[in-house]
Amino acid sequence: MHLATDFQNMVYEHPSLPAALKAEMYGWLREHALEERKPKDTEEQFIYKARKKAIGPFKKQLWGLPTAERAAIGASLEQRFTFLMKQLRVDGTAAVVKRFVTPGGGRDWPRG
Repeated sequence: MHLATDFQNMVYEHPSLPAALKAEMYGWLREHALEERKPKDTEEQFIYKARKKAIGPFKKQLWGLPTAERAAIGASLEQRFTFLMKQLRVDGTAAVVKRFVTPGGGRDWPRG
């Protein structure tokens, strides 16, 4: 599974995501993301594949969730991210990264 998909799934399935907002997002998909639907897809398959497209249009509502809901969702994401970094054995490598990576260093790379 792609990590971004995993994090997205965690947000959509988190108990702190208001059911009304999730329903509104899914309704938006049924109207604006029909190109994602294949003839043999069930409703559940369609929603699962298409829901990445609802994040942008609902960004304001997601960021505007009450602090407690945002904090609960954020804590779950942070917990998963920390677990993954430990499994990949990259925790404690900040000093090494700092030697080779400069913040914003990629902005001046040639495009092509």
